[in-house]
Amino acid sequence: MSDRRIRCLSGSTRLLGLFFTILLAIPTTAQTSFAAIVFDNYDPGGAAGASVYRAAGGSSAPILGSSYKRSAAAFTVSGNDFRLTAVTLPVTFAGPPAFNQSLEVRLAADEMGMPGNTLEILDDSSILWPNDSPFLAENTRLESALNPLLINGGTYWIVLEPTRTLISGTTSNYDYNWALNTTGQSVSVLSQSRRGGFPVDPWTDAAIERPLAFRVEGTATAVPEPQSCLIWLVAGVIAVCRSSRSRIRTAVGPSRGVPLDRRNVLVTSG
Repeated sequence: MSDRRIRCLSGSTRLLGLFFTILLAIPTTAQTSFAAIVFDNYDPGGAAGASVYRAAGGSSAPILGSSYKRSAAAFTVSGNDFRLTAVTLPVTFAGPPAFNQSLEVRLAADEMGMPGNTLEILDDSSILWPNDSPFLAENTRLESALNPLLINGGTYWIVLEPTRTLISGTTSNYDYNWALNTTGQSVSVLSQSRRGGFPVDPWTDAAIERPLAFRVEGTATAVPEPQSCLIWLVAGVIAVCRSSRSRIRTAVGPSRGVPLDRRNVLVTSG
């Protein structure tokens, strides 16, 4: 075999080796993560208005007894899959200071248009929520510890539920009020009240539209499609191999080994 043919084959072999090295490296090096806003229903600049929606709480009266209310707001993920990092709510507390820390906030998956499986409890009644007297739309950011997956196109619910039981027959109440935005951009909201105990599944009231302000943050993983890289690499290998075969044929002629141009062969052979 001529030196020229050996050099061509050696170059093709090295390129094939590089191709397979890059192929093995693509799955581990092509992914990049970035923080993103999954959903934002605040006013521009992250503000909310002065109007509020009574989202959760309890009340008790001597004749009527006690009653409790819970609410849930829906949002839909778009653009990517995300891992939840935080939920920000402009929720404030109204009532006796001893009744604060009486709210549970959880993230739930959608199940036939209502909250279903709980993905994470973001507040287990351990947070002192801002007081709303005088009312200010103060924001509370709830960090995610479990980072549940939010799937592109999926719908999820932020659920607010009371956790403090009131003594029936007494006069007392506490409320958690959710600030509204001023843009009018609404989301689907479910609410449910029950006398004599906390509301339980299933949710009985129909969904309504309310401009509740809140923000959902997450981390997305961008994975550039490796197919395009592989296509170019394969094309490059094929092109080099064809070029090598063409040079070999030009140098040594057809498969019988007869030079195509005797004068060229005689000159180069000395």
